[in-house]
Amino acid sequence: MTTTDLTEPLGVRTMLFGSDDDAVTALTHALASDGVADVLGSALTSFAATTRVAAVRELSQVASGLLAVDLGDVVVKGWRTHATLRAAAHRTAQSPHTRELVEVATHQVRWAQEPYVELFVEGIRVTTVHFELALELEVKGLVVAVVGGRLTAVHAGRCDARASLSAEGRTLAERGAQVHLPLVLRLGDGVTLL
Repeated sequence: MTTTDLTEPLGVRTMLFGSDDDAVTALTHALASDGVADVLGSALTSFAATTRVAAVRELSQVASGLLAVDLGDVVVKGWRTHATLRAAAHRTAQSPHTRELVEVATHQVRWAQEPYVELFVEGIRVTTVHFELALELEVKGLVVAVVGGRLTAVHAGRCDARASLSAEGRTLAERGAQVHLPLVLRLGDGVTLL
């Protein structure tokens, strides 16, 4: 598990691979091996080798694009369902000049998407590849400020994150990271909790 200080948005692609180019390269290798290659190989057998290689490369670029998910956005969506934060949002919405600090000792957020990519060659759909992107986040030691029903600041804490990407039931990438939040993260006008 790596440790990251959060000074700018952290995306799933960066967490899993480091950079866009690294993601495409690693995904190309992963998609060309294992069981995913069986799905692609049988669908592409009638095409030239250069077409098969190009198809895997294009699929890798599309898969890399699926990873453009900000961990912070996922955490905030999870907070919108957190009972204690919603209760504070209701109380402060009634009194807009009231600021309430809420301790979020430990909060878990699970998030998943199951996109698919249809692969066409010369205008003909040759296969559909099903992906699964899953995130498990455990946020610890936070204090958040709620004003007027909105989350306006996050005070120090950390997030243990685990991300995985699978295609056709085969894991392509999986990684964990520990993300340290800045001392205070101001959220401008705030994030609506209600």
